[in-house]
Amino acid sequence: MFDEGGRWGFVRAVLTCAVWYIGSMFNSIFGKSVMKKFPSPMTVTIAQLLMVNLMLPFFLKEKMPRIQQRDWTGWILPLTFLKLLASLSSQLSILKVPVSYAHTVKACMPIFTVILSRIFLKQKHSTMAYLSLVPIMTGVIIASVTEIEFNLVGLISALVSTLTFAVQNILSKKVMKSGINHIALLVFVSRISFLCLFPVWFYEDGYGIFFGDSFAKLGDEAFTVTYELILGGICNSFQTIFAFTFLSYVTPVTYSVANVAKRIVIIFVSMFIFRNPVTLPNIIGVLVAIGGIGMYNKAKLDERARMLMENNEKSGELPPLPQYSPMKAQQQQQQPYFGKTHRRRMGSSNEDSTDVPRGHYQVMHV
Repeated sequence: MFDEGGRWGFVRAVLTCAVWYIGSMFNSIFGKSVMKKFPSPMTVTIAQLLMVNLMLPFFLKEKMPRIQQRDWTGWILPLTFLKLLASLSSQLSILKVPVSYAHTVKACMPIFTVILSRIFLKQKHSTMAYLSLVPIMTGVIIASVTEIEFNLVGLISALVSTLTFAVQNILSKKVMKSGINHIALLVFVSRISFLCLFPVWFYEDGYGIFFGDSFAKLGDEAFTVTYELILGGICNSFQTIFAFTFLSYVTPVTYSVANVAKRIVIIFVSMFIFRNPVTLPNIIGVLVAIGGIGMYNKAKLDERARMLMENNEKSGELPPLPQYSPMKAQQQQQQPYFGKTHRRRMGSSNEDSTDVPRGHYQVMHV
């Protein structure tokens, strides 16, 4: 379940996950609050990229790795494009539809994960994993049909964001397994993303903010929008940094389970804070989708457990027992143990015992 075992590894992963949850929840809340007053997904995105670039150096504990030419086309530029597309489409979905509905749609990430892994990785899944996609799609459809504030652009933006995040997570985990530190990975991608988006943002929004009357039209709410942009950027920074950190600690399946639980929290907290009008069929659709996601995660955990059991059975096959020789046994009693295997009495708790009767040998691999 965890890439690094031990009690401290578990506690560290739990604390990292908690900060990720809190940052993601308040990032969604501040983002929605800002765009109710100043509807500009690009401005929210550039503010988030600025804050994450300012905060990342404080979390970088080692020197930045040297980047070779093949790295630019191998992962830097693809991840930069995916990050920009995911961030902009995510903010656009929050602008067009309620936060609870946007995260309900984003919770269908397992559908994209199954499709992408089947097409590009040729990965097969269990029957239960495929069956779990039915309630996920059914729940999202019910939630969409019964959503009072439904918007087609918001739905498409949420789906694009979900698909992009799924591809980004798969590629990021692959890059981290090659030896790139997760914070260094974020530094490269965030800096390039900011530099690519800044000229476009300045042409669309920045010039009007600094030299026009875009903020002046807000009146007294200009100050509120400014500090909510800053706080939202800080929360997004914690969300991004600790999400990548958590992904580096755990397996992709564990990350998927935690991500679903995060969305459940955000859905119900946003309903409470923004007082979104919901209907009973809408809530039923959300619960059906969440139930389907739970089935999918259970199926993936069972798959992983079965694979681990098969690998353990293959690696744990015992070699044939040696023939007993009194002379050889006497020589072994006189020699100290330095080998990779030793023998002990069946059922004995003393692993160093050499007083083993004939016919009771067991080979222990250490």
